[in-house]
Amino acid sequence: MQDAPDSCDSDWLFAGDGPLDEWPARADASLVAYQQAFQRHTTVDWALIEGPQADVLQLLIDRVPAEIGCQVILGLTALHTLDADQSAQILAIAINELRPGYAWALLVAIADAFADAETSSLDRRAESVAGELERVLRRLLALDLPEADHSALARIRIISQK
Repeated sequence: MQDAPDSCDSDWLFAGDGPLDEWPARADASLVAYQQAFQRHTTVDWALIEGPQADVLQLLIDRVPAEIGCQVILGLTALHTLDADQSAQILAIAINELRPGYAWALLVAIADAFADAETSSLDRRAESVAGELERVLRRLLALDLPEADHSALARIRIISQK
């Protein structure tokens, strides 16, 4: 397992010729790390997070550093327009269908938007996350990506706009 000195560092997702095709395992993405990250960001009991978010957590654990993954879950939860199934669909597409480097850009944008708006009202959080999600999708879709990555991003955009 790799440990990046900074959970936002993305060098571990790229080989010499481009993004990796699979997520490398990471020590800072363990179940315990996720429990600790959620404790730092919310007062909700872990059992209330782990149960309803089990499918989403399974996508992120051992792949995405807990600090980022926790904020992604909270950020997608803050979007009033998305239900839990839509949030899970977005994460499933990002983790399972996008190459990790492109998924990382999407996840970090959501996490950053949530972190920037974390102390704001719920409406402001939703607005911040939705705006940043749309911006990062627009930027990624403008790149000359392989068809599979482009298609996955387009589907995420459709889901996020429902």
